[in-house]
Amino acid sequence: MSRNTLFLTILIGFASAGCDSNSVTPTPETEPEPETEPEPEPEPEIVQDDTQDGLDLYRARWDAAGLGNYQLGVFQRCVCFENLILYNVMVEEGVPVSATRTSSTVENEPVAVEDVPFPTIDALFELVQHGFDSEADSVGARYVTENGRPDRITIDFIRGLADEETNVYVDSFEEVN
Repeated sequence: MSRNTLFLTILIGFASAGCDSNSVTPTPETEPEPETEPEPEPEPEIVQDDTQDGLDLYRARWDAAGLGNYQLGVFQRCVCFENLILYNVMVEEGVPVSATRTSSTVENEPVAVEDVPFPTIDALFELVQHGFDSEADSVGARYVTENGRPDRITIDFIRGLADEETNVYVDSFEEVN
């Protein structure tokens, strides 16, 4: 038997195997349930509130949420974009216990928590308060409505002066049990 004949015989055998009178055509009752992917978590609602009253409201909401154990990813953006450093901080009972940093030159480099500019959510609230207390020309803050935590902070202490602005963004936040 030649190779072509053998191949053709095998091919016909496979094709006719599906024509068995005992074969079952899938019906909705016999068809397996398709695997469904879990629903993605909805994006948190974020609001802009650039007032002292807003800061007080969202700080009280954060305090009421009682979230003391979390992982926080936060970065401070310099005017020069190449100086972007992401800090990932593990916080237990409101106290930062470990941290790493990632930049254009290093990835997940361990750093002392004392070297992280804003290692906790409370430190972010203090930054916004500092903007108001120092009478900065512009204080901007965005908050997550669910638990009150800051999401983005922009402070321009002296409008028109270069490189004194503070821009802090929360990259990630995850409650840890």
